Amino acid sequence: MSSRMLVPGAAVALVSSFLLLAAPSQAHQEDTATHAKSATDEEAARAMREVRAALASIDSSVTRVRGLLRLARHAGATSDATCIDGALTRANVAQRVARDHEARARAAWGRGDARGAREELARVLARREMAKEARSSAEACVENSKPNDFGVTPNQTVVRVVAPIFPDDDVGDFPTARR
Repeated sequence: MSSRMLVPGAAVALVSSFLLLAAPSQAHQEDTATHAKSATDEEAARAMREVRAALASIDSSVTRVRGLLRLARHAGATSDATCIDGALTRANVAQRVARDHEARARAAWGRGDARGAREELARVLARREMAKEARSSAEACVENSKPNDFGVTPNQTVVRVVAPIFPDDDVGDFPTARR
């Protein structure tokens, strides 16, 4: 009998021990699932912190634009108020829609839909940028109405007429045409 020959019982034992080693244990599968779940939970927590920060930024933009509108109305600057009112409308829409996307993201994380939650997060971040643009637009409305160093606003056209100085009838110092 050569050393390479196996006894039938030994072959079965060898194959069964290989299968035991190759197949992951129940504890290992649970460990992997727990690790994946904790990674998803960490991602969800990070994403929701980012959503809260974005909503705070949007709220800040809306508050700033409202304040600018209040100041323009108080000053009686109707053109500024009209300009700022449009920016406030855009900021309010961004705020309302961002809150809807936040609720959808929270629900998606709750049901384990990480892809859907990430998409909603991206939409909240896009609304944050829209609110920032509305704020910049409102601030530009106010900047365009402030007088510069010459007392002129950028929306005004100033024509300065300077009366020429003509010499008296005495043309002593001026060159004259030859007669």
